[in-house]
Amino acid sequence: MFVATAQDGNEQIYSIAFGYGDSENNLSWEWFLDCLKCAIGHIDDLVFISDRHASIETEISKVFPYATHTMCCWHFFENIKRQYHIKDVVEIMDKATRAYTELEYN
Repeated sequence: MFVATAQDGNEQIYSIAFGYGDSENNLSWEWFLDCLKCAIGHIDDLVFISDRHASIETEISKVFPYATHTMCCWHFFENIKRQYHIKDVVEIMDKATRAYTELEYN
């Protein structure tokens, strides 16, 4: 199942599109993103946040060439935990992702 959600100005998340594909591959993601593009059109400063599956990254750059694509913090932290097994690093990165000012980030 493919799902696209959006976040409004009040930080409320809601679904805007969903679809079913045979597997998580380039063709399925291209189909879903093409349908999404037909539904939402062009949006300046569009940002995609995902788990960085290779097919998602490939097809976003094709279908939405001017959009920004970033990794979900939760998936990023899980990758750090799995690769480095250091809890302190995850806690430091979590604080950095939640910083609202440059001073707080530093």
